Amino acid sequence: MRHVVRLLVAVALIAVAPAALAAFTSTTSAANTVATAADWTAPSVGSTVIAKSTGYLAGSIKQGGTYHVYANVTDGGNPPSGIATVRSDVSAVTSGQTSLTLTAGSYSVNGVSYGYRSAALTAGSPLSGTKAYTITSTDALAYSNLQTGYSVALDNTAPTATGLSTGNAGGGNHGLAEAGDTITFTFSEQIDPQSILAGWTGASTNVTVEFQDGGCLLVLCGSDSFTVPGLPFGTVNLASAGYYGCTVIGIVCDKTPASFVNSPMVASTNTITITLGTRSGGNGSFNDVGSNNDMAWDSTTTPYDAAGNAASGNTFTETDNDFEF
Repeated sequence: MRHVVRLLVAVALIAVAPAALAAFTSTTSAANTVATAADWTAPSVGSTVIAKSTGYLAGSIKQGGTYHVYANVTDGGNPPSGIATVRSDVSAVTSGQTSLTLTAGSYSVNGVSYGYRSAALTAGSPLSGTKAYTITSTDALAYSNLQTGYSVALDNTAPTATGLSTGNAGGGNHGLAEAGDTITFTFSEQIDPQSILAGWTGASTNVTVEFQDGGCLLVLCGSDSFTVPGLPFGTVNLASAGYYGCTVIGIVCDKTPASFVNSPMVASTNTITITLGTRSGGNGSFNDVGSNNDMAWDSTTTPYDAAGNAASGNTFTETDNDFEF
């Protein structure tokens, strides 16, 4: 009897086994989730420069002059959290400015676009040499990056007129001003092109060169000259009455000014060169001068350099004793 009971229990267990196994199923539950920040990277400065407040050129300023700090900053991460602040320590240039805010926007200086710029500041005075500055950028998740090694040069020296020359076009008449001839103004340093012509970058642009007759004083002819009307080059005295004016003493004087229009002007380092364009106006012809002379350039104080120093306005006189064009 005891064996019968055991057998019945075993059979009962076997019978219910499939049902018990069938009660367990595989399911997935996501009751708990883990959130992570995708942006673990601090922002980085790609480029930066300090430039005077007015003009085209950048990279140097003068003592007591106004300037801006420019920067391009990008944030890392996937996706980036975004840039919260960009600040600069320029206390070596302007006392007390240890956390100068740069504002996001669209800015351009020296032909380069920047995404951040500071308000205008005034450089200390006296101030000279090269001054260091830093930039700290911080993203929306408070990751920050202090970057060093940036500097700006202080230039407190006024540029001067140091050279003037003319060139004869290939196949042209030497001593005769005509289309294709060149005039080159040389300064002691690079001149900001916007101090010559508003909006100019130094690339080729057309201007007008005007020649004036020196006129007559009794029976003597005055020296002819030329200017670039509307631009601050000053006056160039050709030291001869023969270029555009009388060729014989007291005769054929007092001509009306004659111009060369559409004359390409281009800047290169510390020189500005104008190539004479098409002759226009005037009531006489240009002459082929066959005598040596030294022209004199009376420059002006309007041009300024990269730092904003106004030119001295000095007179430069040639010493090569040749005839021009």
